[in-house]
Amino acid sequence: MADNQGSFVTGLTVGLFAGAASYFLLLTPNGRKMRLKLEKEWQAAQAAGATAGPSYSEHPNVTTIRSLFGTLRQVIVEAADQAQPSPITKKAKRLPSKKNDPRFKGV
Repeated sequence: MADNQGSFVTGLTVGLFAGAASYFLLLTPNGRKMRLKLEKEWQAAQAAGATAGPSYSEHPNVTTIRSLFGTLRQVIVEAADQAQPSPITKKAKRLPSKKNDPRFKGV
């Protein structure tokens, strides 16, 4: 039972971090800037790796994975561009305090 709880907590923690990172990258202005910066760095690293690294880009699996990541990236960028954070609405009125309520005297 303890092993199951440990893996539940681990999965919950990873899920919370992934959700927070996704929210930041997709729905905040600073996240958009970070995404653009990461994209530029990724392209620079790819260019540097293509000139210095081994030539494995012709392998069919590499081509398939690249096309999948390209499609996934395109879907995420489109979703992020369409997503708008919900506007902050008027604050809800507070309920009256129970301290001054005569119905609760003597309880």
